[in-house]
Amino acid sequence: MFDPLQSCTYKRQSCSTSSCMELDDHVCTINQLCGFIYCYGDKSFIKGTLATFDDDASTIELQGIVFGCVHNEGTPNPALLEVPGLVGLGGGPLSL
Repeated sequence: MFDPLQSCTYKRQSCSTSSCMELDDHVCTINQLCGFIYCYGDKSFIKGTLATFDDDASTIELQGIVFGCVHNEGTPNPALLEVPGLVGLGGGPLSL
């Protein structure tokens, strides 16, 4: 599983970035990082921060891609907690 604390290329986005402003329901953390909370119809939720890969990471080809890194999740379906990762796609300006 991805651990942002162990990554030398992971970079959290601040609330003042244009990517954060494009996120409909962004929240600014106490450290002025761009956070998000999404609640779903089945009463599940995710919380996390908007991030990107550092421009100095010349060995990867994902520079400049903004993504949401989930740090907290809750679900009434315990089987979903076993899933190591998901990609959610939508129709908004930040969607792939």
